[in-house]
Amino acid sequence: MTTTNNSDDVGFDQIKADEQLDAMLRATASDDPVMRTQAITQLFSLFQMPARKAVFDGDVTGNIFSKETLPPGVSPEIPTDIIAPGTEGDFRAFTNPGKGYLPSVMASGDKFTLSTIRDANAVEWDLEHAENARWPIIQRYMEAFSAGFVKKQNDNCFHTLLAAMADRGITVYDAAAPSKVFTKKLFSLLRCAFARNSGGNSTSVSRGKWTDAYISCEGIESILNWNLNDIPDSVRASMYSMSGGDNTTINILGVTIHEMLELGAGQEYQDYYINNIGANLTPALTGPPAHAAADTELGIALDLKNRDSFFMLEVKPLTVFQAGGEGSELHRAQKGGAYGWRRYGVGVLDTRRIMPISY
Repeated sequence: MTTTNNSDDVGFDQIKADEQLDAMLRATASDDPVMRTQAITQLFSLFQMPARKAVFDGDVTGNIFSKETLPPGVSPEIPTDIIAPGTEGDFRAFTNPGKGYLPSVMASGDKFTLSTIRDANAVEWDLEHAENARWPIIQRYMEAFSAGFVKKQNDNCFHTLLAAMADRGITVYDAAAPSKVFTKKLFSLLRCAFARNSGGNSTSVSRGKWTDAYISCEGIESILNWNLNDIPDSVRASMYSMSGGDNTTINILGVTIHEMLELGAGQEYQDYYINNIGANLTPALTGPPAHAAADTELGIALDLKNRDSFFMLEVKPLTVFQAGGEGSELHRAQKGGAYGWRRYGVGVLDTRRIMPISY
């Protein structure tokens, strides 16, 4: 019976590869110009990477929207609650004298159809470029292809959120705070604003609660600069143990605050909120209450406790097709490629689950 020690084989292969690499490195300093040129070419073929490699946008919607993929032929319809907001008080018991018709409240539900859009994308590459490249060019093209759909989905979702936020008509701000400063008082005002404006009372099953916020990186830094006059040192120290991808979230009293680079003065989503939707940050006010400094930063406060408002209905999942097969017009032009599309809709069913933050 013969046994093989895999670990020894791996170690031998690694030693052999290291010796070859060492020999190649030594050859780059050879006195022989031909050998030196060959060694340098071989070395760069191993380590050459694309210059100024792009970093694509990641998905920032998965934590917010509940996604559901519908089977073919099913209409993207969403039923509404039989109880309209503001009429909860109509459903109450009455003192019964013992005889007579019992009072009742009539309720009926409705539904609406969520509008859907089709996102499409395509990418093409030069065949000669792909053949001669010393790095996985096709993989990078496919990353760009996929990132195009992610970027479009991010925009569609957050444009919908920003429109719903502007429609809410309640902007939370700290009248005593300087511009660009996310204060502890603003944090407290947000907790109270959601509690007061989400319906029900303190023991309601579906009572609203502020759970998440998306703010700029400058806003995150403002929170990290809270001093001992704002919070105890133990709490302040725990804030520096940030979580999330690349330490991008802070957790305070059950509220997760996310860093979002598209928010902030002059940034993409804040500009869309002001320029495209026509909403405003809190200006300087003479009072009451007085607000000496106009706000310049926008934040998004969300209630994700009940998961009953932010929906994405996908009626056609992303389908990808190869382009540039032999005999095609693309191949005749010495190119390859891929293309695809998907159809989905996004909606905010209850604007009580979202509020704008101005600071």
